[in-house]
Amino acid sequence: MFCSHCGSEIVDDAVICIKCGRQVKTITKQGIVSDEKWSIDKFAGLIAATLLIPYIGGLIGLIFGIMSLGSPGKKKQGIILIYIAVGGFILSLTFWAMIFGFLSYY
Repeated sequence: MFCSHCGSEIVDDAVICIKCGRQVKTITKQGIVSDEKWSIDKFAGLIAATLLIPYIGGLIGLIFGIMSLGSPGKKKQGIILIYIAVGGFILSLTFWAMIFGFLSYY
């Protein structure tokens, strides 16, 4: 693992960087909580799955979004996933309502 502040290599379970002395993980009563965000690739993959697989992907995005709310580093990313999942559900339901509405009209 590398320090997010100075870039020095540190052990994976370190809480404080021994090079710069800055905190790299948050300590809570429950234990150590990682402040790391998801990588760009993983976050983009979650967004793509949430959008491209209508219901299962939306459910996965919603679950990952809710789970990440407890992590300080992933909280913003989790909120974005929740908005995308809920928005995808609404758009999908609207689409199918329009399709079935038009089919029943004609």
